[in-house]
Amino acid sequence: MLALLTLIQTGMSGLQFALIALLPVVKADLGEGVARTAVLASAVSAGALLAAVPAGQVATRFGERRTLVGGGLLAGTAMLVAATLSNTWLMLVPLLVVGLGVVTSHPAGVRLIMRGFGPRERGGAISIRQTAVPLGGVLTALALPPIAEAAGWRAAIVVAALTVLALAGLARALLPPDEGQTRTVAPGARMGALLRNRGVMAAVALSFVFNIAQVAGVTFIALWAHDSLDRSVTLGAVLLALVQASGIVGRILWGITSDRLHHGRRKPLLYAISAGALASFLLLAVFGRATPVALLVGAALLVGFTAVAWNGLTIALATEAAGLAGAATAMSFIVVVVSFVNTAVPIAGGLVIDATGSYRTLWLASAAILLLAPVLTAMTREGEIA
Repeated sequence: MLALLTLIQTGMSGLQFALIALLPVVKADLGEGVARTAVLASAVSAGALLAAVPAGQVATRFGERRTLVGGGLLAGTAMLVAATLSNTWLMLVPLLVVGLGVVTSHPAGVRLIMRGFGPRERGGAISIRQTAVPLGGVLTALALPPIAEAAGWRAAIVVAALTVLALAGLARALLPPDEGQTRTVAPGARMGALLRNRGVMAAVALSFVFNIAQVAGVTFIALWAHDSLDRSVTLGAVLLALVQASGIVGRILWGITSDRLHHGRRKPLLYAISAGALASFLLLAVFGRATPVALLVGAALLVGFTAVAWNGLTIALATEAAGLAGAATAMSFIVVVVSFVNTAVPIAGGLVIDATGSYRTLWLASAAILLLAPVLTAMTREGEIA
């Protein structure tokens, strides 16, 4: 089940990143400027942001398998429609619908893990599944541009759409059936109850803080190496790849460690991640042109292993604090804040760098925000649920 959920999430994430990977080709074919072409790529994320919380409610009311299958069919079909259109503004509508379908995979997938794994297995399971998000982006970036060169960008997004439709079929055939759904939301799963749940809200706020650092590091580390340290573009790309790769490894190791060595407790490791992430950004702030490459590599690995690898533990905290009834909606809250940060931090970070003429201010600001992480970790609540 975990392998299938990870595969489904990889396909959904790949569909979400498809137009981003194809932006240069799409821009040339449609004859649009950078801004209007970028709007197409952001439309999927906008749809996901709008639908995140409703998707959690849908998964709770109608079941995880129905939600995953329906979301995959909706996303894949809408992308096929988008592939037939040539007008930029007309394409926005089906792309928004793609976002509505893609986002269902997060609450439904996590809720299914809550049902299928015990408290001492759940952290590792969630963390493994979360590696599918960057993995989907990597596979899309590698696979779709060659298809676009050979057959056009529309053929490339058709391939991504058909992949998701096939995965929806696999989900229908292989995932366990939904438990009897009452089509009503239990009191503990209602929006108001979850918003008053201190454990859930602290975990969501912790995700917000960690994701600011993650997006800052992933977005700007390659530019920092080139612009501030006068290093090659290749070295910058290598540092970015190391951040992403160590983030994937870290997500798995932190989750499994919390299950096996800490008996399902997440908070001790989140304190360690907080300290490591803070140290990594302070290192970026003090490094300069004379810093040896080995130290730059070490810092990139530390950024990835901490500031990019927190996801599974905070999701486990939030969903366990919410209980099975509220797990899908709690996950949706995290998707909302992550989507917002993914949109806002690159813009805000660029403004900070332009205004100060230095990346150091950005790294120090990220470190300052990370000081909130241990405080919020202390406010979270751990609890075992069957």
